[in-house]
Amino acid sequence: MKPVPVYSKIKQELKDLMDQGMYEAGDKFLTERDVAAKFSTSRITANKVLSALVAEGVLEYRLGVGTFVRPRTIDYDLKSLTSFTAQCLRAGKEPGTVVLEFTSGKATEFSADVIENLHCGKLDRIYRMVRVRTADGVPVIYEERFLLAGFCPGLKFQDVNGSLFSTLEERFGFSLYGSEEMITAVVAPSDVAKALEMTEPSAVLEVKAVGFIDAETRLWYEVTRYHPEHYAFFNWLGPLRRTQPAEGALR
Repeated sequence: MKPVPVYSKIKQELKDLMDQGMYEAGDKFLTERDVAAKFSTSRITANKVLSALVAEGVLEYRLGVGTFVRPRTIDYDLKSLTSFTAQCLRAGKEPGTVVLEFTSGKATEFSADVIENLHCGKLDRIYRMVRVRTADGVPVIYEERFLLAGFCPGLKFQDVNGSLFSTLEERFGFSLYGSEEMITAVVAPSDVAKALEMTEPSAVLEVKAVGFIDAETRLWYEVTRYHPEHYAFFNWLGPLRRTQPAEGALR
């Protein structure tokens, strides 16, 4: 096992101090000189640590003033499928759900986009749910999800008034395989802006995703909008590889 780099250890220790309440949102944080002295390290390493915490959204730098602790956002980990409830609890917030709509119908009653993404037949039944997810009572996500009813018969309104992932795993026995996602920034539709308590016009982070229960079988399709002031999308990139261009499309 490779040794953990010094700057990674220091970064984690500083995060632990914030988690323990030593530094709270809005507090002025340690300077580069303070970090170097506290951990007996170089100013270069201290700068690298603070820069990493700023990049991760843990701290914010104010020109001419210093570095401050940012209010905690909810991390959306791009490397793994994690329920909103788990994300919320990890951020030290209380998760909540407001179900705005819960209906079902034949696939032909839904848009071609839904049918295409679920790879379903026209006679297949689909559940549609619209939910607002809250963190400490603050609306942070507007979610529209379409679920193939054949995989979870008897699903009811009360079953989606909380963690859907837990319901799918505990009641229906699914081991969720993963999801394919596309993330874009869009202008929030009026109903979304209202539900998320945003002024118009406002931008939101939109995720279109298809969820799988194995490598080929699709279970849900969702269009979910995230409040950008409360949510941070997080990923870790490995060493630079020069032999192959990154996958993606210019828009």
